[in-house]
Amino acid sequence: LGLEPKALLAALQSGAGGVAGESTRRLAPVLAMVSQLQARLQESEAEVSQLQLRADERDEERRLLARRTERAERERDTALRRRNEAESAAQEAKAEAIPLAESYMEAEVLRSSLEAATEEKLSEAEAAEQECADALAGLESAHLEEMGVLQALHHEELGDLRARYTARTTEVAAKCREEAAALRLVSVEETDSLKAAIENSRWEADVFAREQQEALRELTLRQRENSRLVRRHEEARQEALELAPKLEALRAAEAGAPAREAELRALR
Repeated sequence: LGLEPKALLAALQSGAGGVAGESTRRLAPVLAMVSQLQARLQESEAEVSQLQLRADERDEERRLLARRTERAERERDTALRRRNEAESAAQEAKAEAIPLAESYMEAEVLRSSLEAATEEKLSEAEAAEQECADALAGLESAHLEEMGVLQALHHEELGDLRARYTARTTEVAAKCREEAAALRLVSVEETDSLKAAIENSRWEADVFAREQQEALRELTLRQRENSRLVRRHEEARQEALELAPKLEALRAAEAGAPAREAELRALR
């Protein structure tokens, strides 16, 4: 309402006489009930504030995982927007109840200005007051129900987000383990292939060294054989040179030339 219950009582007591005092006494329980409802409303708002603070603290703790929980943040913002829409709807409902309260206040002012108000007007005012109390009770219950639904949705969404986060974390960890195992397997295979290549290179180096030694040995043998052949060639040439004069002499003798001429021809 626009006025507090105590201010309303003071206005009623100061504005009217006997009838106003009697209406004030009748309205006292209603105003007390309104005060209790407002206190409960404030308590519920405090609880909502505490829940919001807890949600903010949890959001603060999850900032380190902001990259993985952006989708969760968007869904949480959607839930907050729904809650704000529900609160705005509650405010609109309260705004709709304000004309009733204003009509009730106008009735109270008129009743305080008229000293000789009839019982029928008092009953109408009491009915209007009862309607206001019923409207406030309905608004309070609707607000509480809406807050309960929003809290249930919030808890459900948080549970869903936790489950998704756990599943995603487990999946990422499993992928990391699989990739690590695959990398270890590839490293072992590459190490084995490198070891085999090193062994093959060593074997080829040994074979090449043996072939080089055999080639050197064969080259030495061929050099020795060439030296031997050169010596034999020199010996054969020397023998040929020694036998050439004799051969010429024999040819000259066969041709009938004198022996002296044959020797000179052979010397030439």
